Amino acid sequence: MSRRGFVSLKAGVEYLEIPKVACTSIKFALLRTDGLEAIDGNHAHSHRHWESIPDEFKPTLVFSFVRHPFDRLISSYVEKLKTGSAKQLCGCPLPFDASFEEWVRWVVSNRPDRHWAPQSSIMDRRRAKPDVVYRFEKLAPTWEILQSHFGLADLPHENKSREPDDDTHFWHDAETVRLAREFYREDFERFGYE
Repeated sequence: MSRRGFVSLKAGVEYLEIPKVACTSIKFALLRTDGLEAIDGNHAHSHRHWESIPDEFKPTLVFSFVRHPFDRLISSYVEKLKTGSAKQLCGCPLPFDASFEEWVRWVVSNRPDRHWAPQSSIMDRRRAKPDVVYRFEKLAPTWEILQSHFGLADLPHENKSREPDDDTHFWHDAETVRLAREFYREDFERFGYE
């Protein structure tokens, strides 16, 4: 990775990653814009291209994407806990078949991994700050605008999570909603989510 974020030298843009917000797809598109390919999603996260960004590179645009905190939390539950990778990432003791309520209680009471940490805290830890923060919920039309202005490659759908079609059943417990809402309070306020 570069000293700050992921860049396209050809387009002159820098992307500041927030995990679980289409980051693999965005990185693939940046690589393709520069005429490169990544073999798989993991390779996109650590592609050598980003190790050799010239120090004098000054992007025209520094951007990031955020996602509704509750949707991102569901995505991390389905893609990280249910596959067992949460145990590898941070030693999560929950079994892969733990309930969503158990997951939320564990997440809010432990040091968060970047895959479910509040997006505002991830952004605040970065040396570079984005010029603009876009919403994942408007990814397709936003990407079309970025393509027309900067010549970015098409946005592939890489690393697709196995997210449920209906997420309403996750939020039936009032205490789970309260815990998650408090944990992501700054994200709701800062990024204007309801």
